[in-house]
Amino acid sequence: MSFFKFRYIFRQKYLLVFTVIVIILFLMYQLFSVGQLGKELSRRNPRPKLQTNFKNYEKADGFMQSKSADREIKDDVWHAASNVQDKAKFILGVLPSSQRFYKPTPRNTFKCIESGEEIDFAFVNDNYCDCSDSSDEPSTSACSSGRFFCTHQSKHSLNSVLSYKVNDGICDCCDGSDEWLRITLPEHTLVPVNKQKGIFQVPCPVNCIS
Repeated sequence: MSFFKFRYIFRQKYLLVFTVIVIILFLMYQLFSVGQLGKELSRRNPRPKLQTNFKNYEKADGFMQSKSADREIKDDVWHAASNVQDKAKFILGVLPSSQRFYKPTPRNTFKCIESGEEIDFAFVNDNYCDCSDSSDEPSTSACSSGRFFCTHQSKHSLNSVLSYKVNDGICDCCDGSDEWLRITLPEHTLVPVNKQKGIFQVPCPVNCIS
């Protein structure tokens, strides 16, 4: 092999190695930049609080009460006033015996009832399932495996529905408390009241039997 041919091959290999090194360094720089950008965005845009998701609702101990002027549901249906002490708001979807769990800790956090996880109290009823036991979303449909306990309870059995049925336009609780947003179904699916045989649509009638 001549000297000139050897030098040519050596240059080609050197150029190839140099190119590979430059590409690797460029990719590493890009990955580092993306990571730094993600951290910066997370710092600037923290997880939205409850008030952001529900601008028309006031937060009071985790209970969301509509401020809508056309609300026709009586307060005693929503708040179960006979069970509320010291004028504290009744958290919708929670039995009276479990209301005590929905109080913020001194650190303003909420402790998931069964799983024991601890989250910011503002994440309770924010329409996002944080607790693995679904206990942080008693009033919404965010945790599909959760349970929503109707405000009206009979003396002999617990009245509840799976959380995914909350605010779906169909009245599952006899007092309509599972449809507190009063979301109506699409017009083409609506059935006249006199033809809603046992399966009622929003607006919900109150047909509870003690």
